[in-house]
Amino acid sequence: MNRKILENQYTKESNQSNRVLKATSLLYLKEALVNEQYEDCAELIQAAKNYGASFDEVKQVLDKEAQKIQSELDEDIDEGQDDEVLRRRF
Repeated sequence: MNRKILENQYTKESNQSNRVLKATSLLYLKEALVNEQYEDCAELIQAAKNYGASFDEVKQVLDKEAQKIQSELDEDIDEGQDDEVLRRRF
């Protein structure tokens, strides 16, 4: 009886810990994208998946950052920056 209670408690604590680690991994992924540290993204995605992040959760982070980049590009084009300036920027 006591063993079952301990196992249930351990499982609950483990799940809570994994949720925190998953959220932290997704946050680090977002920060890596913002800071253009693309070489770190694969490892961060794998860590998030290991802690229970779904494909859709990872995709949401990637899509949100891609939309920000696209809107910045659109603003630069609207402001009249030429292609050469945009190429140097990215």
